[in-house]
Amino acid sequence: MIISLPISMQGEYSQGIPCQRTVNLLDLYPTIIELCGLQAPRQQLDGYSLVPLLKNPAADWQYGSITSNGYKNDSIRTERWRFTRYANGSEELYDHDADPCEWTNLAGNPDYSEIIETLRGQLPQETVPIVGTKPFDYSANSQKYYKEFREKKLIERIRRD
Repeated sequence: MIISLPISMQGEYSQGIPCQRTVNLLDLYPTIIELCGLQAPRQQLDGYSLVPLLKNPAADWQYGSITSNGYKNDSIRTERWRFTRYANGSEELYDHDADPCEWTNLAGNPDYSEIIETLRGQLPQETVPIVGTKPFDYSANSQKYYKEFREKKLIERIRRD
């Protein structure tokens, strides 16, 4: 991820130094809040401020990047590991230092049980089912707005004439 800061802030933060930490797009909102000096919302945010990494790209970073693909299919990626838990209960663990292409699933190996427990604890504990909403009907709404627009233009033309 590349973050370019306004000129007025550049002296305060590291410039042009790559950061190898694993971050997520959800981290942008808390970062912007902190950079702007705004008060964070009362509810807990899903991301973490990247300001410590902007100040020191080599700073300790204990957060992984969590992604979900459907109901109860969650994955966490840290600098070294990817752990995935599926809705059917199966799990995958990959060591990206030794296996960057994820060929060898280590989840069944008891030597990695402590790592699995740690990463499992960082995944969402409560999942909310996907809400089945009706898709937005663009064509019906477009026709409605077009009709309103046409009627408005017709009224304007009548008033003008």
